[in-house]
Order: sequence, then C-alpha cells, then structure tokens
Amino acid sequence: MRSYVKVSEITDAPICSGMTEASVETLARHLEAVEHKKDEILYREGSLENNDLLIILDGNLEISTEHRFGTGGILKIKLDPGDVAGIMGFVGGKPHVGTARAVDECRVARLSREQFAHLCENHPEITIQILRFLAVALDRFFVMTLDRYNDSLSYMHGTQKH
Repeated sequence: MRSYVKVSEITDAPICSGMTEASVETLARHLEAVEHKKDEILYREGSLENNDLLIILDGNLEISTEHRFGTGGILKIKLDPGDVAGIMGFVGGKPHVGTARAVDECRVARLSREQFAHLCENHPEITIQILRFLAVALDRFFVMTLDRYNDSLSYMHGTQKH
C-alpha cells in the first residue's frame, strides 16, 4: 500500500540532519511511503531493480550479502527506523550489493531517481544535504568493508586477533 510521508516521520532521520523545517517538508512531498509485509524482499543482491533510496519509517530491514572474502557465511546488517538503505544502487545505478528483507511489517519512504532529479533542479539546498549524508554513509560502508576484508585476510592467514 502506498501513501504520503508525514514530515514528523522523517524530521529526526539522519538524512535530514542540517535541513530546515521547510526543506524537510519539501523532501517529504517528494517521498512515497510503501508498506512491506514481514519477510518481503525489497530488492535482491545483484539486481538492478528498485534502485530507490529507502528511508525506514517503521519496522526493521535486514540487508544480507554473501560473504565473498573466502571465509564463507553471510554478512547481515539490521537497519532501524531513520536508517537509509539502497545507497549503492541509488548512487551508482549498479546492481545491489545485498538483499533487503523486511524483518517485520515495515514502512519505508522511497525517493526515486526522478524525484531526486526534480529536487536537484528545484531545491539544490536539499540535494546538497542529501549528498553530504550519502558521502558520509558511503565512507562508513567502505571502512566497514575494508575492516571485514582485513579480518578475513587475517583469518585466512591464521593471524586473527582473539
């Protein structure tokens, strides 16, 4: 079920940090809220589908990916209300690096690339704030990936910390 996003649902989300009240109101008008059932897949690893930027409004998502560093297993990250998912697909237009699954019933606010383009043209102050958020989020993602890669190398070479 699709619906509008209320300003109060995103005001405290980190992606809105530094935005004026008017900017948050404008952003909310460009978002679409979508409800997802428990265990519903929002997007799959390797897929080019559903490259919207997702802001979790209610419930939780789990992002999982096959652990590709030779140690087996699956990497899982739990996202809570206010967190953002789909960043790599949204920014790069590349296949998703993980699968997003609703842990329980949840609502997410979707920002499509078309709506983002409209914001870029008409509300550059909002897009600058969003781009700052995305740059920091991508930096955190790369640091986490490098840490996991180094841990995997240590494991493979038997030099892991106990």
